[in-house]
Amino acid sequence: MIIGWFLINVFLSLLVTPVYLCNFEEKHVMKQTIILGNIITMDEKRPFARAALVKDGVFAYIGGAEEAKKLAGADAQVLDYGENFIYPGFLEPHSHGYLAGLRFIGQAD
Repeated sequence: MIIGWFLINVFLSLLVTPVYLCNFEEKHVMKQTIILGNIITMDEKRPFARAALVKDGVFAYIGGAEEAKKLAGADAQVLDYGENFIYPGFLEPHSHGYLAGLRFIGQAD
């Protein structure tokens, strides 16, 4: 019985939990990436920016879009999010499998 509930919880967790996949194949890894959008920096002195430059996985510049383009190489990947907001955060997708299972099979607690 416990193993059954465990397997149901695992299955439901995989079913209802969003999966964020990143492609880490070497051919898709860029040395430099320019991120354009409304960036919320969480810095009191400069709370907003329009661009960020990432070099070798490290933020090298945060500020204006034109300056980021000047600092980046010609082969830099550009991720343009338009007027959308970009902010630092922690994604913690999780589910309470037992409760999800009860709701999924139509039982009430």
